[in-house]
Amino acid sequence: CFVIDNIFFNDKKINKLISKIKNNKIKIFKFRYNNKFEPSYEYLEEVRNKISQNFDLIIALGGGSTIDFAKGLAIVLSNHKKSIFYRGFPKKVNTPINLIAIPTTPSTGSDVSYNAVFTEKKTKTKMGINYLYNYPILSIHDTYFMEKADKKIIFNSICASLVRSIESYYSKNSNSISKILSVNSLQLIVENFENYLKKKKEFHGQCLLLASSLSMTALANSGGGLGGVPAYYLSANYNIPQSIGYSISGFKIILENYKIYSNSYLEL
Repeated sequence: CFVIDNIFFNDKKINKLISKIKNNKIKIFKFRYNNKFEPSYEYLEEVRNKISQNFDLIIALGGGSTIDFAKGLAIVLSNHKKSIFYRGFPKKVNTPINLIAIPTTPSTGSDVSYNAVFTEKKTKTKMGINYLYNYPILSIHDTYFMEKADKKIIFNSICASLVRSIESYYSKNSNSISKILSVNSLQLIVENFENYLKKKKEFHGQCLLLASSLSMTALANSGGGLGGVPAYYLSANYNIPQSIGYSISGFKIILENYKIYSNSYLEL
């Protein structure tokens, strides 16, 4: 099963890959993820009820919402209760379908985590489907897809990764290893952010995709900061993409902390 973001659904490179797979007599189901906002439990249930096939593998290609949706699909297609039942941190869940993640933006982090963001429309509650054994079995970083994305999307994505690397570093639960990941993520962003936006070179794109994965791995092992709280609220209530909400709230909090503590740091 291919779960493909609407922008890339008819992409030549993807269709060429699918044709090669079909030539090996492997059955393919191709699903277009065209949900305008982050996925909801209701949307997941709607799609799940339309699919009758059994899958050995799901390949998700797109931004964080596309990959998160595919993770949710991997669970509900292997289980029998309604999608809303698996919100939060479900237990006693049948093994999800194996999933390969191909992120097209450098902010998702979904390619290296088991968390999948979902919102309940009725209550405007954002809890997700978070099952420990729902990590992608493989993640592929290919800047070909980043080069086709709008610069604004890439800009927002990188800003979100930047905030995540800073918040994970200063988290009270961070440790010596997670801090190394945070610092490396931050360094990769600082060194490649501007160059990529100007030139869109493959090397810079690869570095930014890696930075995103490192920042999420750091966050997963340290816990988030305050920036994620208003970002969830903005997303659930106003359909503001997570990357934008997280960047706005994160940078504001960082700036206010800098105003409060900068003199102390200068004295030290």
